[in-house]
Amino acid sequence: WSAYLLNAKLYNKYTDIFAYMQGLFVLNTFVFNNLTQFEETLRTPLVSILGNTEIFSSYFDELSKSEILEMNDSISRAGQRLKRSIEKFLKYADLTIQKINGVDRDEEFSLFDTCQHNCEYAITNCYDCLKRIDDISIEIENALLKIPQNDFEVILIELISNACKFSKKGTPIVVKGEIVDKEYIVTVNDKGRGIDKRDIQRIDSFIQFDRNYYQQDGNGIGLALVKLICEKFDVRFSIESVVDEFTTVKLKFKI
Repeated sequence: WSAYLLNAKLYNKYTDIFAYMQGLFVLNTFVFNNLTQFEETLRTPLVSILGNTEIFSSYFDELSKSEILEMNDSISRAGQRLKRSIEKFLKYADLTIQKINGVDRDEEFSLFDTCQHNCEYAITNCYDCLKRIDDISIEIENALLKIPQNDFEVILIELISNACKFSKKGTPIVVKGEIVDKEYIVTVNDKGRGIDKRDIQRIDSFIQFDRNYYQQDGNGIGLALVKLICEKFDVRFSIESVVDEFTTVKLKFKI
C-alpha cells in the first residue's frame, strides 16, 4: 500500500512536470513563429527612445525648449508603447500556460464597478485612444462585474485601441455597456475597414491582419489576449464585421 501511494505521488508529480513542460513548449513555439514580428514591436519604440536620448546627449546646449519638450514627449510615448507591448506579451504567455495546463489560479479581487468615470479614465492610459479622443463615445450603465479591474481595463483598452487603428480619424467609435436579461453587454463599434471572416477565425494565432498593407502599430496580440481573458472569466466574446463597413465586438458578462 505504501508503494502504491508513493507511485501515485510520483505519477502526479511527473504529470504536473509534463504539463508544465508542454506549456513551455507551446509557448516557445508561439514565440519562435512570431519572433520577427515581436522583435519589430520592441525595436520600433527602442529606436525612438535611444535616438532621442542620443540627440539629447550630443546637442543639448543647442536645442530649444520646444524641441526638448517635443523629444521628451516622443520618448515618453515610445516608453509607454514598449511597456504596454511587454505587459501584453507576459499576460498572454501566463494565460496561455494556464489554459494549456488546465490551471485556474485562484485570485482574490473586488467586483469591478463599470461606472462611466472608471471606463473613461481607463482609456487615458492608451495613446491610440487619446489620439482619437474626440471620436470616442462612451455610454456605460453602472454594474458590478465578476472580473478584476485590471483585466476589464485590458479588454476595454485593447478593443478601443483596435477600433482606433482600423478606422479613419473623424469616424465614430461607440462604446456601450448595458444590462440586458441578467447579462451585462459591452459593445465596441467602429466604421472602419472591418475584419474578414477568415481572420476572425484566426484570432488565436497571434496574427496582425494585413500588416504589410496597413502598417498599423502593435504585435497583433490584442484580440487574442482579450479572448483568453474572456475565457478565464466566462465572458462570451463575439465579433460581427463587414469588410470596409464596420466592426462590432460584443462581450456578455454574467451578473
